[in-house]
Amino acid sequence: MADEIGSNFGHEKRDGKKGRESHGKKKKTAPGKKDKYHRFVEPKLKLILCWKRMGWTDEEVAKKLGIAYSTFKIYKGKYEALSAVLRAGADEANAEVENALFEKACGMKAVVKKPVKVRETVFENGKKVKEIERIEYAEEEVFVPPDVTADMFYLKNRVPDRWGDKRELVDDERPTGIILLPTAGE
Repeated sequence: MADEIGSNFGHEKRDGKKGRESHGKKKKTAPGKKDKYHRFVEPKLKLILCWKRMGWTDEEVAKKLGIAYSTFKIYKGKYEALSAVLRAGADEANAEVENALFEKACGMKAVVKKPVKVRETVFENGKKVKEIERIEYAEEEVFVPPDVTADMFYLKNRVPDRWGDKRELVDDERPTGIILLPTAGE
Protein backbone atom coordinates (compact mmCIF):
# COMPACT_ATOMS: atom_id res chain seq x y z
CA MET A 1 0.00 0.00 0.00
CA ALA A 2 2.92 2.31 0.70
CA ASP A 3 3.98 2.02 -2.95
CA GLU A 4 0.53 2.98 -4.11
CA ILE A 5 0.62 6.34 -2.35
CA GLY A 6 4.10 7.18 -3.61
CA SER A 7 6.32 6.38 -0.63
CA ASN A 8 10.01 6.24 -1.51
CA PHE A 9 11.04 4.14 1.47
CA GLY A 10 14.47 2.51 1.03
CA HIS A 11 15.22 4.76 -1.95
CA GLU A 12 13.10 2.65 -4.25
CA LYS A 13 12.53 4.35 -7.58
CA ARG A 14 9.16 4.50 -9.26
CA ASP A 15 10.36 1.84 -11.76
CA GLY A 16 10.93 -0.61 -8.90
CA LYS A 17 14.73 -0.45 -8.93
CA LYS A 18 16.57 0.44 -5.75
CA GLY A 19 19.08 3.24 -5.54
CA ARG A 20 19.17 6.99 -5.65
CA GLU A 21 17.99 8.73 -8.78
CA SER A 22 20.62 10.17 -11.08
CA HIS A 23 20.05 13.55 -12.63
CA GLY A 24 22.35 12.92 -15.59
CA LYS A 25 25.36 14.28 -13.72
CA LYS A 26 28.65 12.47 -14.07
CA LYS A 27 30.42 11.50 -10.86
CA LYS A 28 33.49 13.58 -10.30
CA THR A 29 36.64 12.10 -8.88
CA ALA A 30 37.49 13.51 -5.48
CA PRO A 31 40.49 15.87 -5.45
CA GLY A 32 43.73 13.90 -5.15
CA LYS A 33 42.02 10.61 -6.03
CA LYS A 34 42.82 9.00 -9.37
CA ASP A 35 40.07 7.90 -11.76
CA LYS A 36 39.64 4.26 -12.78
CA TYR A 37 41.90 4.53 -15.84
CA HIS A 38 44.80 5.84 -13.77
CA ARG A 39 44.19 3.26 -11.02
CA PHE A 40 43.47 0.09 -13.06
CA VAL A 41 44.79 0.54 -16.62
CA GLU A 42 47.74 2.94 -16.69
CA PRO A 43 49.87 0.97 -14.17
CA LYS A 44 49.48 -2.13 -16.37
CA LEU A 45 50.43 -0.70 -19.77
CA LYS A 46 53.55 -2.89 -20.01
CA LEU A 47 51.49 -5.94 -19.13
CA ILE A 48 48.87 -4.96 -21.73
CA LEU A 49 51.67 -4.75 -24.32
CA CYS A 50 52.70 -8.32 -23.44
CA TRP A 51 49.11 -9.55 -23.69
CA LYS A 52 48.71 -7.96 -27.13
CA ARG A 53 52.02 -9.51 -28.26
CA MET A 54 50.57 -12.88 -27.26
CA GLY A 55 47.61 -12.21 -29.56
CA TRP A 56 44.94 -11.31 -26.99
CA THR A 57 41.90 -9.40 -28.25
CA ASP A 58 40.84 -6.08 -26.77
CA GLU A 59 37.87 -7.84 -25.16
CA GLU A 60 40.21 -10.29 -23.41
CA VAL A 61 42.44 -7.45 -22.19
CA ALA A 62 39.44 -5.54 -20.79
CA LYS A 63 38.19 -8.65 -19.00
CA LYS A 64 41.63 -9.32 -17.52
CA LEU A 65 41.77 -5.71 -16.27
CA GLY A 66 38.35 -6.13 -14.70
CA ILE A 67 36.64 -3.38 -16.68
CA ALA A 68 33.78 -3.45 -19.14
CA TYR A 69 34.70 -3.60 -22.81
CA SER A 70 32.58 -0.50 -23.49
CA THR A 71 34.65 1.40 -20.91
CA PHE A 72 37.85 0.01 -22.43
CA LYS A 73 36.82 1.35 -25.86
CA ILE A 74 36.26 4.81 -24.33
CA TYR A 75 39.72 4.67 -22.75
CA LYS A 76 41.25 3.71 -26.12
CA GLY A 77 39.84 6.85 -27.68
CA LYS A 78 40.61 9.10 -24.72
CA TYR A 79 44.14 8.01 -23.74
CA GLU A 80 46.80 7.96 -26.46
CA ALA A 81 49.20 5.92 -24.29
CA LEU A 82 46.73 3.02 -24.19
CA SER A 83 45.92 3.10 -27.90
CA ALA A 84 49.66 3.27 -28.75
CA VAL A 85 50.38 0.22 -26.56
CA LEU A 86 47.52 -1.71 -28.16
CA ARG A 87 48.72 -0.89 -31.69
CA ALA A 88 52.37 -1.68 -30.92
CA GLY A 89 51.57 -5.03 -29.31
CA ALA A 90 49.28 -6.11 -32.12
CA ASP A 91 51.77 -4.96 -34.79
CA GLU A 92 54.59 -6.96 -33.19
CA ALA A 93 52.44 -10.08 -32.88
CA ASN A 94 51.27 -9.76 -36.50
CA ALA A 95 54.83 -9.27 -37.78
CA GLU A 96 56.04 -12.33 -35.88
CA VAL A 97 53.26 -14.49 -37.31
CA GLU A 98 53.83 -13.12 -40.82
CA ASN A 99 57.54 -13.95 -40.60
CA ALA A 100 56.82 -17.47 -39.34
CA LEU A 101 54.29 -18.03 -42.14
CA PHE A 102 56.74 -16.73 -44.75
CA GLU A 103 59.53 -19.01 -43.49
CA LYS A 104 57.19 -22.00 -43.42
CA ALA A 105 55.95 -21.20 -46.94
CA CYS A 106 59.49 -20.90 -48.36
CA GLY A 107 61.17 -23.65 -46.39
CA MET A 108 63.77 -22.98 -43.76
CA LYS A 109 66.76 -24.28 -41.90
CA ALA A 110 66.17 -25.31 -38.31
CA VAL A 111 68.35 -26.67 -35.55
CA VAL A 112 67.01 -29.85 -33.98
CA LYS A 113 68.31 -31.82 -31.05
CA LYS A 114 68.67 -35.51 -31.74
CA PRO A 115 69.31 -38.16 -29.12
CA VAL A 116 72.52 -40.13 -29.59
CA LYS A 117 73.38 -43.29 -27.66
CA VAL A 118 76.94 -43.13 -26.33
CA ARG A 119 78.61 -46.35 -25.22
CA GLU A 120 81.66 -46.31 -22.96
CA THR A 121 83.64 -49.47 -22.29
CA VAL A 122 85.93 -49.79 -19.28
CA PHE A 123 88.95 -52.16 -19.48
CA GLU A 124 91.24 -53.36 -16.69
CA ASN A 125 94.34 -55.41 -17.50
CA GLY A 126 93.16 -55.81 -21.08
CA LYS A 127 89.81 -57.28 -20.04
CA LYS A 128 86.45 -55.64 -20.47
CA VAL A 129 85.13 -54.86 -16.99
CA LYS A 130 81.95 -52.92 -17.70
CA GLU A 131 80.06 -51.07 -20.37
CA ILE A 132 78.14 -47.85 -19.71
CA GLU A 133 75.48 -46.48 -22.04
CA ARG A 134 73.97 -43.02 -21.85
CA ILE A 135 71.93 -40.74 -24.05
CA GLU A 136 73.38 -37.40 -25.13
CA TYR A 137 71.79 -34.81 -27.36
CA ALA A 138 73.50 -33.44 -30.43
CA GLU A 139 72.33 -30.43 -32.43
CA GLU A 140 71.88 -30.86 -36.15
CA GLU A 141 70.87 -28.29 -38.73
CA VAL A 142 68.15 -29.62 -41.04
CA PHE A 143 66.17 -28.13 -43.90
CA VAL A 144 62.42 -28.05 -43.34
CA PRO A 145 60.76 -28.18 -46.78
CA PRO A 146 58.09 -25.63 -47.75
CA ASP A 147 54.60 -26.31 -46.45
CA VAL A 148 52.02 -26.39 -49.25
CA THR A 149 49.21 -25.20 -46.95
CA ALA A 150 51.29 -22.22 -45.86
CA ASP A 151 52.05 -21.49 -49.53
CA MET A 152 48.35 -21.51 -50.42
CA PHE A 153 47.41 -19.33 -47.46
CA TYR A 154 50.16 -16.84 -48.23
CA LEU A 155 49.33 -16.59 -51.92
CA LYS A 156 45.56 -16.34 -51.40
CA ASN A 157 46.08 -13.38 -49.12
CA ARG A 158 48.97 -11.64 -50.87
CA VAL A 159 47.94 -12.21 -54.51
CA PRO A 160 44.18 -12.75 -54.30
CA ASP A 161 43.51 -11.80 -57.94
CA ARG A 162 45.55 -14.80 -59.14
CA TRP A 163 45.29 -17.21 -56.21
CA GLY A 164 41.94 -16.39 -54.58
CA ASP A 165 39.26 -19.04 -54.21
CA LYS A 166 36.79 -17.29 -56.49
CA ARG A 167 38.02 -16.00 -59.79
CA GLU A 168 35.71 -14.37 -62.29
CA LEU A 169 36.36 -15.20 -65.92
CA VAL A 170 36.72 -12.31 -68.31
CA ASP A 171 35.42 -12.81 -71.85
CA ASP A 172 38.92 -13.29 -73.27
CA GLU A 173 39.74 -15.89 -70.59
CA ARG A 174 37.14 -18.45 -71.57
CA PRO A 175 38.24 -21.96 -70.74
CA THR A 176 39.25 -23.99 -73.75
CA GLY A 177 39.82 -27.68 -74.16
CA ILE A 178 38.85 -30.85 -75.96
CA ILE A 179 35.65 -32.67 -75.14
CA LEU A 180 35.75 -36.39 -75.91
CA LEU A 181 32.44 -37.82 -77.01
CA PRO A 182 31.72 -41.52 -77.11
CA THR A 183 31.57 -43.09 -80.57
CA ALA A 184 28.34 -44.49 -81.95
CA GLY A 185 29.21 -48.12 -81.16
CA GLU A 186 29.83 -47.63 -77.45
